[in-house]
Amino acid sequence: MSGLKILSSACTLIALVGCHSSFTHLDGGSDSATDTGHDTIVDPVPDSPGDTIVDTTPPPPSGYALHEWGVMVMGSDGGTFHGSGPEYGGPIPAKPVIYLYADEAFDLDLAIRFASGTPTETWPEAPLDPALLWSGLRVEPGPCTATPFPSPWEDEGYCEACTLGLTVVEDAACVTYGGQVATLLFYTGTLPSYESPLEVDATLMTGVDGSSQLSIGASTTGTQAVEGIWVVYRQTTDACIDPSACGVAAADIAWQYIDRVAPGEALGFSVPVQHFEAELDESGWPIPGTLVLPAAWEDLGGDLEAALMARGLSDGETAAFLNAWDTIFFGLMGSDSLYLEPLYSNGAAAISFMGRADYDANLRLETSAPAEEVVRVGMVYEPVLVEVAP
Repeated sequence: MSGLKILSSACTLIALVGCHSSFTHLDGGSDSATDTGHDTIVDPVPDSPGDTIVDTTPPPPSGYALHEWGVMVMGSDGGTFHGSGPEYGGPIPAKPVIYLYADEAFDLDLAIRFASGTPTETWPEAPLDPALLWSGLRVEPGPCTATPFPSPWEDEGYCEACTLGLTVVEDAACVTYGGQVATLLFYTGTLPSYESPLEVDATLMTGVDGSSQLSIGASTTGTQAVEGIWVVYRQTTDACIDPSACGVAAADIAWQYIDRVAPGEALGFSVPVQHFEAELDESGWPIPGTLVLPAAWEDLGGDLEAALMARGLSDGETAAFLNAWDTIFFGLMGSDSLYLEPLYSNGAAAISFMGRADYDANLRLETSAPAEEVVRVGMVYEPVLVEVAP
């Protein structure tokens, strides 16, 4: 396959979708770095719900590659995240983005089955059925003139598709569907049955000298290990000019990286909570550049970048991921985050890579022609309730 800019992955996945069409099923059985093969399953009952039907349509002349990333956003206890409606506080597969790479033009059907819930937003726009289907996609090598993404000023409520400009990758193929042209496929929705296999608890303890420690516990709830875990704590104090301009004047931060939690394992850590303040001008507004944070905190985004690339995302895809998520994961924001980054929250959060089995079981994906390489990288972002020790 000449000319395709693709990398191998430690989180490679392509899974099933049951819908009334003909598809090829690609399903790996492990978390191996690269998935270039596939199993073929022929179903004799095409109209049975959830079944997989294999078409005899030949693959594209030169093959193609499919790369995807996304983040499962978990609702905090009693809290609500924007993304699928103001009243929904459960798991949200937030901004899964799919990129296709091809040397020649071809037609493709691509479908995703939600294990529970339903899609709520897509781009290009497709019917919002639990078995989400883009039928008859035209895939062509770029560049192309893409249809403008939706405008946030024309959309009621939170619009994820309005922010897709942050996630464009220049060398991705062009896809045309329903008269809309894009260099990516996007979907989001609700997954009320999803449960993270990682459990994290945190307790804030203050000593007699006024110093604070964050006690962190991490364990798994199932039979699979969880790898690549960042636990972060941040609490900011801001100075507001108006509700949408609140500069961070001070911050308390703590963090811990955990390489792996094995099934049945329980780990414990105690990390210092560090306090930092910005210099203020005469009006009380924080002076830019004066909130100086430790290099290790500033490097968290770089650490995540390396981990994403190790799992198979390209340079451009990794940059797109960080454009969308770096501030939410590791940034410091004031109360204006409600308007600027609705998924950001102060307090503690656990950020981890989603296991292949979770991705496979909850967001099953199928195509009418097998890709030569599939990379699928998922993460889980979950607020952690912080208890305060007496």
